[in-house]
This record gives sequence, C-alpha cells and structure tokens, in this order.
Amino acid sequence: GKKMKGGKVPDSKIVDRRMAYLLSQGVMYSANPMVHLVRYLRGTEKYVRSAVVYLQDPPKWAADFSMAQHTDVLGKPYPEGFGLTRARVKEAFFRADMDGDSSEGGS
Repeated sequence: GKKMKGGKVPDSKIVDRRMAYLLSQGVMYSANPMVHLVRYLRGTEKYVRSAVVYLQDPPKWAADFSMAQHTDVLGKPYPEGFGLTRARVKEAFFRADMDGDSSEGGS
C-alpha cells in the first residue's frame, strides 16, 4: 500500500485538538465514559488519530493536496485511503486544525 505518513514531523509536534473536539460535541458528550469506550471499541480514536497525523505530516505524494483531495484520501477504502466515514473525516480535519473555520473567522 501507499505510505500514509510523511515521517517529517515528530509525534510530539502533531497538533491534535482532541479535547477541543470532544468538548465541541457538548460537555455531556465529552464527560460520558460510554462515549469514550464506544469510540475506542469502534476504532474511531485510532483511525481519526492516524488521519490527523496524515494531515499534519502528509507523505510526499500528498504534500500539495487540496482539502478536497485530502478528503478523498480519507474517505477512500483501504489501502488507497483511510476508509473513514464523513463524520470521522470532519473530526480529523477539526482535530488537525484544518476544518476551514479559522479562515472564515470562526462562527
């Protein structure tokens, strides 16, 4: 399969707004242990995390991709992409701080 990680950015430098995302879903959501368990069991956490790393540290072939192209890669089934659902793609962009809100002055 394709290399999905650039390997240029150390893990400690990867921006992952995980807590901000959970809080953006509401305090009840972020404080609910069941939510975290289900996200863990479904692999949401793992998959979204790897998507965040991909977005922050894209491999050479994806270095100049537009948001739309990244969205494609994240949605495409493995091994061409990450096989993420729309909700997970949205979460990945949010957590990688690339959700586009910042350019519109937020809302």
